Amino acid sequence: MRKIILCMALWTMTLLGGVAQAQELSDNPIDQAFAADLNTGRSTYELNYVTSEYCKAWKAELEHAGGIIKGRYVFDADKEKIDAYVAAVQQLSKVAGDVERLNWSDTTMEPAGRHVGTGATSAGLLAQARTYKEATLFLIQTYGGNNPEEKAVYQYLYAGQGIDWAAVRKAAQ
Repeated sequence: MRKIILCMALWTMTLLGGVAQAQELSDNPIDQAFAADLNTGRSTYELNYVTSEYCKAWKAELEHAGGIIKGRYVFDADKEKIDAYVAAVQQLSKVAGDVERLNWSDTTMEPAGRHVGTGATSAGLLAQARTYKEATLFLIQTYGGNNPEEKAVYQYLYAGQGIDWAAVRKAAQ
């Protein structure tokens, strides 16, 4: 059953991903806050940190959007579909990260003893974040149903400013 849900989520995201991708990056506070942090050359530690925080922000936004949409339904069977969607995306995100990490590893070696490149962690987390983002944008697109005025009132959970690098560097010392 879990594999079926994952396959359905992947198919849905692939089919409907174009709708979510149409929303520009600048239209959401998460990408606005992290744009400079993700596009600036950083140490491996800093890249891992920023991609981890970015991934956490999109995961929290997915859960927030799912909760809002779930709250619009009366019947438990309908609410369970939203819960299943969120759970499937969370699993798919983990697998997307694992697949991306393969690109940063020596796949000629057994997985248990495999060497990975220093970019594996941040690349995997970024793949996870992108999966969360696409799925979240899909939920936001469906938030108002056919009513464009309701779609415009979605309130993002994220209200941060990205990374406070001075605090991060101080904590790392």
